[in-house]
Amino acid sequence: MNKKEIAKKYLIFAFLLFFIGTGLLFLFISALVRMKDGITLTPQRVLLMSALCSLVPLGSFTGFVAAGTKIKELKTSYAALIVVLYPLFLVAVTVYGVIMIIPEIIISIRNLVRG
Repeated sequence: MNKKEIAKKYLIFAFLLFFIGTGLLFLFISALVRMKDGITLTPQRVLLMSALCSLVPLGSFTGFVAAGTKIKELKTSYAALIVVLYPLFLVAVTVYGVIMIIPEIIISIRNLVRG
């Protein structure tokens, strides 16, 4: 797969993941707020919470895409180490992905424009 195809697929899935996740979380949090009498949140705060919470799965996705495009070959011993230490690997990839969301979007748009 060339860079243009990867960039196109990444952008489509990243935007879908973010907007669908935000929509579903908005509905879920709104329902929880209505069920509880003592909690009062404005729709703007619920939307902000939903958007911030949907950044976590987007960060994981971005981290795996960014790491996967940089790694050309993975030795068997490294793959076994990743499987054994998967929870730590997932945390590291998610943190890296959250940091790299905006740069990865910019890089993908640039790769699409350049072709």
